[in-house]
Amino acid sequence: MPIIINAQRLSPDDLCGYLLSTYPNQCLLLKFPALVNDISTIPETISTDTLLGLKNTRVGRYVLASQYQQEPVAQGGNLIQVESLRRHDNELLEWEDKIMTCDTAIKKGQGNDWYVIQCWAKHRGKAYLLDQIRGKWTLPEFVRTAAVFYRKHCEEQKDFPVSRFMIEEAGSGPGIMQSLGEIGIPTTGLVRVKDKGSRINDILAFVDSGMVYIPREESNPWVSEFLMELSSFTQDDTHAHDDQVDAFADGVNQLLGSGLSILDVLDSLNNLQR
Repeated sequence: MPIIINAQRLSPDDLCGYLLSTYPNQCLLLKFPALVNDISTIPETISTDTLLGLKNTRVGRYVLASQYQQEPVAQGGNLIQVESLRRHDNELLEWEDKIMTCDTAIKKGQGNDWYVIQCWAKHRGKAYLLDQIRGKWTLPEFVRTAAVFYRKHCEEQKDFPVSRFMIEEAGSGPGIMQSLGEIGIPTTGLVRVKDKGSRINDILAFVDSGMVYIPREESNPWVSEFLMELSSFTQDDTHAHDDQVDAFADGVNQLLGSGLSILDVLDSLNNLQR
């Protein structure tokens, strides 16, 4: 006899989560998110503005993910402790280096991964995520969008142009690199030799010691979903998407991956306590 559970998700290990993980081949999950394409599917119960407003508070993000989107994440993160990420105010500093990292999709489609490009910079030994674009585009659309994003961040501070536009040399990467090169956008190949979980573990010390900065959510609408994806990333690859996580790991690793000494950690911890 089938058993039907009609429930609102509360956490990754609630009753539904337990049944899905314990009996994966015997459970059928029907999920009805309250927000689709940033529009409320139940406006008579809760408005679009109210749901979008939840993205702008730290606690609200988890409420939105769990109770309204039915995609619960563990508050405080699974691997990545998002509370350890420092914030910046989009200030233009004298960067030691500025790069772009990119995670590419195989093909356009609702169920496929996203294209992501992030712009990163280094200042006084700290990594700053400056900007991000994310979308599901065709290859020609992505190439045009990537060119605009690259030129924007080269023109914004002409004394500090992008030194490397990193694209993984796998999947659609080589074709994208060739297409960008044909319109005058230089790229650098990136070879990922470790799995996602290992790449994240490699940068956790930088995150936990306060050496990674991201923009404030109030003036950067994309940051809320970015943090939600980082929070839901799991070692066992049970998360829904990790395209932003991939670009994030590449950015931190490219700028800070030369090694983290005990002096770096102590210096950062002293700054956090001031």
